[in-house]
Amino acid sequence: MKFNGSVVEHRPFGIPMIGNVSNGYAIGLTEEGHRLCRRMFAEEVPEAAVAAVSEELLAHLKRGGFCDEPVPESVHSGARGTACEGALPLQSAYLHVTHRCNLHCIGCYSHVESRNARADLPLGEVKLLIDRLAAAGVQRLIVSGGEPFLRADLPAVVEHAKTAGIAFVDVLTNGTVVGDEALRGLAPFVDRIAVSFDGVAPDADARIRRAPLFDQLVDTVRRIREAGIAAHIIPTLHGGNAGDVEAYCALAESLGATVNFSLLSAPPTEEAREV
Repeated sequence: MKFNGSVVEHRPFGIPMIGNVSNGYAIGLTEEGHRLCRRMFAEEVPEAAVAAVSEELLAHLKRGGFCDEPVPESVHSGARGTACEGALPLQSAYLHVTHRCNLHCIGCYSHVESRNARADLPLGEVKLLIDRLAAAGVQRLIVSGGEPFLRADLPAVVEHAKTAGIAFVDVLTNGTVVGDEALRGLAPFVDRIAVSFDGVAPDADARIRRAPLFDQLVDTVRRIREAGIAAHIIPTLHGGNAGDVEAYCALAESLGATVNFSLLSAPPTEEAREV
């Protein structure tokens, strides 16, 4: 295994990471994993050697296409697709299925004027969008919002994505309205549910949400796993909690979840200084 030309390395907040700029896939690394990946920029490394360091790292490298041959520019589409001539097929996409949300988090990228005012697209129209994404070659779909669990038909959305041929489907949630009935409906189809975190312990400052939700989020992760679904946590790092990286990693391990980090940066406004 050797990295293709789309792979870069970086170290935000001192965390070694690699990213595939062709599809936005990023992987956080241990120091041992980082040393292995440095070799893969320059030489072929046997798959068994990667697995010996981390089976999980190997799975992510394959899923993120880090060692795949670059797609020739003459390729028109994926197996079912009709992409524009000369364009690379899409590999991953976000699908925001609602503008509604029960929280008002600082820095939220979907905090728009129509939040909680615009009606959701009907399920039939959402399915058409999914069909178009599948036809464009998307193999990884992140279903988000707003808060996607506010849609009662969320299991039908994810089921259709799988039926359309999308290989990997994530759901990204704030973790506060995840019901057991919805989890049962999602379990046969969803590959992973990611829960955003603000605070690494019950008494930690919730600077983004301004409300202590830690115990509720931990319970949500527990119920996700009990439903037979892989759980993932996404803490947001900012100037006030950059030192909590190791604690968040330990939290994820204790919950039986994987972890990656979202980064919040902002101009020096009064609101940003509070974070």
